[in-house]
Amino acid sequence: MSFDESAAQRFFAEPHVGVFAVEVRSGPPAAVPIWYSYTPGGEVWINTPESSRKARALRRTGHATMVVDTVSPMLRYVSVDLELVSSRPTTFDDQEEMAARYLSGDALAQFLEFSRAHLHGEVRYTLRPTRWRYADMTM
Repeated sequence: MSFDESAAQRFFAEPHVGVFAVEVRSGPPAAVPIWYSYTPGGEVWINTPESSRKARALRRTGHATMVVDTVSPMLRYVSVDLELVSSRPTTFDDQEEMAARYLSGDALAQFLEFSRAHLHGEVRYTLRPTRWRYADMTM
């Protein structure tokens, strides 16, 4: 199976839940499921509380890895190494854009209501892909 970066980028651009992993000072890496946004050829962005373990580790190291996969009908996955580019406070528009990638209808409306009431102090982190790994067992 040959590596196809454009296929990896297209797959990564789909609305999967990613597993975001970042090195911590001691112990195993911080690895958590997370929503993300990506357009092929562009940068990745996530929203997360500034005080979270993953955010503190990301600011300290400046890099992370994210993995997305699917097992239906057969295994496909992308693992991408990421380099921190920038960060800024998350806006409500950021939260709405991200939520609309994963939710629709009533679920989206309920999440946005929850977001307005409870999701304060989040930061939008922008990351640049630096290395791609991809497998597609569906062929």
